[in-house]
Amino acid sequence: MPTHDARIFPNGTGYISDVGMTGSFDSVLGMDKNTSMKRFKLGTPHRYKLANGNNHLCAILAKVNTETAKCDHIEPIIYPSFNSSNLED
Repeated sequence: MPTHDARIFPNGTGYISDVGMTGSFDSVLGMDKNTSMKRFKLGTPHRYKLANGNNHLCAILAKVNTETAKCDHIEPIIYPSFNSSNLED
C-alpha cells in the first residue's frame, strides 16, 4: 500500500514518500507469491512467474505553477480504489 503522505512543503515542494506499486497487489513485488516463498524458504533458484489478478495503478497528480516553479496541488491516484473486497489480511 502507498504511504498516503502527499503534501506540499512551505516553499512549494510537492512530496510523497511512496507512490505505490502498479501491478498485482496479490504478489511479492509483482511476482507470484508461492514462487517467491519457495525461493526464500529453500534458498534455491526458481524461475519467477508474474502474478495475476488484483491489479491496481498507483500514481500521483501534481500541478506545478510554471511561473513560480512551485507545486500548487498533489494528490495520489489509485485505480481501482482499494476496498474491503480487494484486500487480503
